[in-house]
Amino acid sequence: MRLPEDLSAAARRTLDQIRFHPTTHGVSWNELLAMLGEIADVEESGGGAKATIRMGDDRVDLERPRSGVVAEAPILELRRMFKDQGLL
Repeated sequence: MRLPEDLSAAARRTLDQIRFHPTTHGVSWNELLAMLGEIADVEESGGGAKATIRMGDDRVDLERPRSGVVAEAPILELRRMFKDQGLL
């Protein structure tokens, strides 16, 4: 899978944070969902408290963090998904 040619600058920055920065580097929930919406199928539920992300045969279920900053485990899951889909 390739990244869309028209990926927005904000989405590209968020993707770079996930791909290249330490997992403790804060990625906000809103920025994450916006970026994922450009490269994957995102289904929100629970009034936006949960999101199911699908890329190809991969699926990741995420829950919105109380702090608004995504924790390490979900970032690692997304890195695995991106690697499996050929984005890394």
